[in-house]
Amino acid sequence: MKIALMKESKYLRKEDLQGRPWRVTIKSFKKGNVARADDEPEIKWIFVFKELDRPVVMNQTNLELIGDALNTDDSNDFAGREITLWDDPSVKFGGKRVGGIRVREVREGDEPPPQKPRDMTDDDDEVPWAAE
Repeated sequence: MKIALMKESKYLRKEDLQGRPWRVTIKSFKKGNVARADDEPEIKWIFVFKELDRPVVMNQTNLELIGDALNTDDSNDFAGREITLWDDPSVKFGGKRVGGIRVREVREGDEPPPQKPRDMTDDDDEVPWAAE
């Protein structure tokens, strides 16, 4: 497992996409504070998708891309519509290319996210290397 996938996050990250596009259905969205507890508030749009257990924080570019993908500039038309999330390696942050989640229209061959893997903390899991 890649180390990036071992890090906890309450929001979906580019690494979670596992290198392939995911077709998802917009369930809802709202503004929320995405800053860490000890930081100044940072208000962003947060989207919830029917197929995912974690929301996605949307930047201005992705909001515009959602409108493009759905051929509308009215957010009242978003709920219940499908888009595709994908990992774009050309996304820059702070002047550096870091990659990130981008949005586009659904294309032939885009599939829903894989089934959520079994929780590794299940009580029936045996961890042979754990201290007794």
